[in-house]
Amino acid sequence: MKKNLIASNKNSSIALARTKNLLNITNKLLANSNSELVDDSWIERLWKWADENDIPDSELRGIPRCKKKLVSLENLNLISLNLISIPIEIANLNNLKKIILAFNKIKEIPESFYQLNNLVELNLSNNYLAKLSSKIDNFQALKELYIQNNNINTIPKTIDSLSNLKIFWLDKTINLTEVQKKFLKKNKVNKNFIYFS
Repeated sequence: MKKNLIASNKNSSIALARTKNLLNITNKLLANSNSELVDDSWIERLWKWADENDIPDSELRGIPRCKKKLVSLENLNLISLNLISIPIEIANLNNLKKIILAFNKIKEIPESFYQLNNLVELNLSNNYLAKLSSKIDNFQALKELYIQNNNINTIPKTIDSLSNLKIFWLDKTINLTEVQKKFLKKNKVNKNFIYFS
């Protein structure tokens, strides 16, 4: 019986030591902010899309292929690259303040794109967009919006909530509601800053 008790104590000690070891490993992983638990697969998908679309590896005009530069990117310039779509992975670039997608062939902006709530400038001009999402009101910091030379006939009413908007460039064919006209006037987005192409 004494042998069984000693063996049981030894097994318990081994199990306890293994549990403590496992807890230590788990705590180290959780404490490490750069742990492998973070899913960075979106970066690989974005780089693959960039390579497939011949987008330069650049911070000035393109998408940097360096993770550190990519995740800290504030200005995304993809002007005149014959793009027909924008990947949903762009929504993971939380530091973006300025996006230029002008002179492409983009027909639709993914809904996830509207999560980029630090944007100050958005240039979607000269594409094939038919509409803007009502989620445009997520861009509360937006000061400049360029949507001219697309296929947009109306703008969502939610644009009224963009109180920081100061420059708004659109087509003459877009029908502004009376509410939108009042909003633009109230926020001093006057005729000097509403440009029609």
